Order: sequence, then structure tokens, then C-alpha cells
Amino acid sequence: MTHKELYSQIIPPYGAVFYWDKGVDMDITTLVPEIDIFRTKLSSKRLWLIADLHQDASTFREEAFEKAKKKIGNDPVIGLGDSLDYAFFNNIRTQLERQATLDGKIPREEIKQRVGIEAMLRVDKILDSLNWLAMAEGNHDRRASKATGDNFLKYACFKRHIRFSEGQMLLYLEIGKKNNGAPRIFKILLTHGSRGGRRQGSPLNELEDIWSGWSGLDVVVIGHHHKFVHSEVSRGVAANPPYVETTHLIAVPSFLGFETYAQRKGYRPPTNGIVKLEFTPTTGKIKVEYVPVN
Repeated sequence: MTHKELYSQIIPPYGAVFYWDKGVDMDITTLVPEIDIFRTKLSSKRLWLIADLHQDASTFREEAFEKAKKKIGNDPVIGLGDSLDYAFFNNIRTQLERQATLDGKIPREEIKQRVGIEAMLRVDKILDSLNWLAMAEGNHDRRASKATGDNFLKYACFKRHIRFSEGQMLLYLEIGKKNNGAPRIFKILLTHGSRGGRRQGSPLNELEDIWSGWSGLDVVVIGHHHKFVHSEVSRGVAANPPYVETTHLIAVPSFLGFETYAQRKGYRPPTNGIVKLEFTPTTGKIKVEYVPVN
């Protein structure tokens, strides 16, 4: 068995860095060009994770979000999607369509335009509230864009130079230096998430499935499940010399209260919180801390 064959059995092919024969590192951009990749340098050694605001949902906990903003301050933040809540836009559209049916004075295009204005106002409110580094699109964000006819979250992120992705995003973060003076690069893969399930293992199963298709990552993080999960997983790397790489798998909770659908399905009452990552560039270690804001 060749060195390359041995390595390919241990590390799946879609790695953040893939080791080939002759000592060549092939970047993921060559293998999977559809992945959104951003490289940036951070002066802060702290990074916060926020997910599933669902702003303007009937149970959105604004007081929890205010607590989160105070704790975060001006530190950089990654958003894991569902900043908007599509039910709010559906309600506006329904009200306008009912009014149009009664008096016939509101054309369909004007209805869409009015809903779009509400979307722009809410997106601006969210993006102006924190120092956003990156934002993933969630399923509610996508539905809101369909209701309005425009992806205002995407446009507003681009205007503010906030990195945005509709799928998976790979961040190469240069934070400080190693002991030898070389730049320390931390690799974070983020996406909103997609599956359901009431068990605590549901987000962990999804995280492990995503991680199994990559190598060389420091963190994999999702939202969507409205639960906090943190686990560390390791695998052997048959490099020269061999070593063990460790990845943090993180699911970030929401800012929703106890929605009626969750009550009907027998879910547990949610917790509201944010996640803080603290980086130690000299060692490459990452400390993961859950910070409740209930």
C-alpha cells in the first residue's frame, strides 16, 4: 500500500487540505469550487457564534438578544442563519392580500414591494447591531427572500463586506503567530444545518456527517437545531510524521421561546445562549464556552 493509498483511507477526499504524493498540499478550491472560501486576519483572539435569532417571531426573546450584545461588545461574530422569521413576512403578505381583496386597491407587485421594505428594515437592524464577520443563510432566511422576491440579507451583507454563504462556508482565520513566528491559521467550516429531530444527538449526528467529509478542520459549526452541542473528535493522519488532528463540533442554540409547534411535538423548553471561541495561537488550541443569556 502506498503512502497516498493509506492516507486516502484515513482522510476522506474533500479535505480542507489534502495531502498528495510528492508533498504537495492541494487546496479545497481545486477540489470543490462550489464551497464559499474566505481568508481573513483577525486581531481579536475571541470569536462569538450566534444562531437562529428568528427576529419578529412571536416568541423572539429580545431581552436575551440584548444580553448577548452586551456580552459580545465589539468582538467579531459569526451568524449561523435564520436571522429572519418567514412567518412574519407571510403574515404581512396575508394582511395586504386580504385588504386588496376587500377594496381592490393594492396591486400584487405593490404587496411584494411593501413586504420587501419590511425585510430591508429588519435586515438592517440585525446587521447594524453587532460586528458580523460572516453570515450563513438559514431556511427561514431563504423563505423570507422568496416572500419578498429579493435576498435582502445577502445584498446587505455584501454592502457591509460581511462574508455570506447560502451553503457551506470555509473560513481561514489568521490569528496571531505560532511559537516559531509563523502565522497561525484556524480553519472553521460553517453552515446553517438542515435536519430535524428532538434528541440531543440529532445535531451531533449532522455535525459528524459533515466532519466525515473533510479533513484539517479546527471547527465545524451549525445552527438550526435550537440546541447547544459541543464535542471533540479526532482522527489519525498518515503524514510524515503521523499525527492526530482534533476538531470541535458545535451546534449553537436559538433566541426563540417555547413555540407552540415545539410544545405539540413534545420538545423540551429551549435554552437561549451564545458560544464563545477563544484562540491560543502559540499552541493552536481553541477553548469553547457556552454563555447562557436566558
